[in-house]
Amino acid sequence: SKFYFNKITVYKDRMEAKGILLPKKTIFLDEILSWTEINRLQNPGNIRWQEMVIYTAKTSYKIMSLHWSNYNELKNALSKGKHRDTEKETKMYNSIWT
Repeated sequence: SKFYFNKITVYKDRMEAKGILLPKKTIFLDEILSWTEINRLQNPGNIRWQEMVIYTAKTSYKIMSLHWSNYNELKNALSKGKHRDTEKETKMYNSIWT
């Protein structure tokens, strides 16, 4: 989903995202199958950011470094021991730049 949550908390067994007027979203860490990360660039403005997506069997969830000062901490906690899908990343880059 493309909603920007106000708070993401990573617990020992799950991630919870909470936002104003939005329902709480919970993803259990053992349900994360894989993750991707790509670098983005927006012109004009030359704004650069990283975009991580975590995937489960039922859903995906996007986290952008623009919105989280603790992006690297979130990335490390959510990707630990999980498969990085570099094949999917390559397809994402090719769809963006070609």
